[in-house]
Amino acid sequence: MSNTLLITDDFGAVRKCESKEDMLAVSRILISASPDIVAMDVSSPDIVNYHSKLAPRITGAFETLFQEGCDPFGFMVDTLKSADIRVLANVRMNDHHGRAEYWSPWAKEHVAWSLGEDTGARDWKSIGALRHMDYAIEGVRVYRLSLIEEILELFDIDGIQLDFGRTAPFVSEPKREKGPFMTDYIQSVRALLDRFSQGKKRKTLGVLLPWDIDFCHKEGLEVERWIKEGLVDFLSPGEWYYSDWNLPQQAWIEMTKGTGCQFYPFTPGNVSPYQDFEYGEPSQLGENKILDGAKIRAIADNFAALGSDGFAFYNFYTFDFGPLYPELRQWVNPEESADLSRHYLNCRRLVYHATEKEAYDLGLAFERSTLNEAEDEVSLPFRFSSDLSGKKVVLRCAFTGAKDDDEIEGRVNDTPLTMILQTTSPAGTIYEVELNDSTLLIGENTFHLKLAKISSTRTSPIKTGEFEILVENSS
Repeated sequence: MSNTLLITDDFGAVRKCESKEDMLAVSRILISASPDIVAMDVSSPDIVNYHSKLAPRITGAFETLFQEGCDPFGFMVDTLKSADIRVLANVRMNDHHGRAEYWSPWAKEHVAWSLGEDTGARDWKSIGALRHMDYAIEGVRVYRLSLIEEILELFDIDGIQLDFGRTAPFVSEPKREKGPFMTDYIQSVRALLDRFSQGKKRKTLGVLLPWDIDFCHKEGLEVERWIKEGLVDFLSPGEWYYSDWNLPQQAWIEMTKGTGCQFYPFTPGNVSPYQDFEYGEPSQLGENKILDGAKIRAIADNFAALGSDGFAFYNFYTFDFGPLYPELRQWVNPEESADLSRHYLNCRRLVYHATEKEAYDLGLAFERSTLNEAEDEVSLPFRFSSDLSGKKVVLRCAFTGAKDDDEIEGRVNDTPLTMILQTTSPAGTIYEVELNDSTLLIGENTFHLKLAKISSTRTSPIKTGEFEILVENSS
C-alpha cells in the first residue's frame, strides 16, 4: 500500500474560530497526522467558506476574522502548504443541508432548475431537496463553474476535489442519458485547472464518490469515461456517513489499474446509530459509536489487501478526533501497525445511504436478520485481512430476543464454532468464541448462524447481524 493519506475536512472547526491562534490550533491537529493531502470544504456548493463576490458565506464565529481582513480559508491553505501538505478545495456537488440560510439567492431565483419539487414547504428536508440543482441545465454548470474559477483566482490551492457523496441526485431523468452533461462539467473543471497550472505542476482533480458503482451509473456519473479521458487524478469512494469494513472495491481497483488515476477509499468517523436523529439498530457489543485506533487499523488492513493506493478520512472532525490524529499515519499503514490490535465490526448491510432520508429516517442498512423457526439460517459475509501470526482472535456476536434454551449453531466458512454464552440482558444476548488461525481467510469470509433448537418460552423472532472480531497479541 502506498503511504498516501488524504483527509477531507468540513471546515466546521475553522468556522468556530475567532482568531488566528484558534485557526493555528486547528491546523496543528491536521498537520499532526502528517497527511499528504488535505481537502477542505470551500463550497456547499453555492454557499461558501470564503469572501466571495458570487455567493453568500456560511455563517460562523469566523466572521470576526473577515472583519479583521483575514480570510480563514486562505489562512488555512497557506498554513497547511507551509507544512508541505497538498491542499485541495472540496466542493460539495449537491449538498443536502436544508437550513433556510443555506438556500442561496441564486438557488431561489432559479428554483425551476432544482431537482426537488417546490411544494411551498420550507422545512429542513424541503429546502434541502430544493438545493439539489440539475447539472443537465447549462446555467447550473456555468454558475457553479464560476465559483470554482473564483476559488482558483483567490487561493494558491493544489487542486479541486468534487464531492459526489454530498449528494445524489445530480441530473434529472433520464439520468443515464444525461450523464454527458455531468462529464461536460468535469471536462470544464479540468480545463480550468490546466489553465491555472500555467505550465507548472498539474493541479489535481479528485472525485469523492458513493462506493456503489451501480448507483453511480444510475445517477449519471460516467466515472470510467472520466478516467479514460484523463480528467481525474484520483477516485475516493466510500459511504458518506457511516464506516463499513466490507465495502466492495475490486471493481474500482480494476477501473483504475494501469491508469494515471489513483484509488483512495475513504471512511467517515461514525460507526452505528447513536444520536437522536439517527435511525437503525444501535450497537449491542459496546461503545461502537465512532472509530477508534483498533477499528481504523482493521479497515486499513482491508483497504491495503485489496491494493488501494492510499487511505482517506472523510469529515474526521478535528476537535472530536483530534487526539487520534498524531497516530493516523502509522495506523493506516499495516506494516507499521502490525503489532497493534484490530477491531472488525460488522453491523451494516451493503446498502448505500444515498440521502439524508435514507441515512437517518429509514436505517435500512442497520436492519437485523431474523431467526424464528428451527433450522432457520442466516449467512453474513465479511472481509478480513489481518496477519494472525502470534495473535489471539475472538469473535463475539449479538442477538436480540434469544432465550437461554435457544440453541444457536455457528460456523465461519466451513469451520463449526462452539458458541459460548457470555451475557444475557434485556437489551440482548452475546455469544463468544475464540478462533483458530485456520478459520479465517484473507479476503472474503462468511459467518453462518442457524437456530438449531427453539426455546419453549420465546414468542418473537431472534434478531441478529451484528458481530465483531477482535485481534490482539496472544502475549
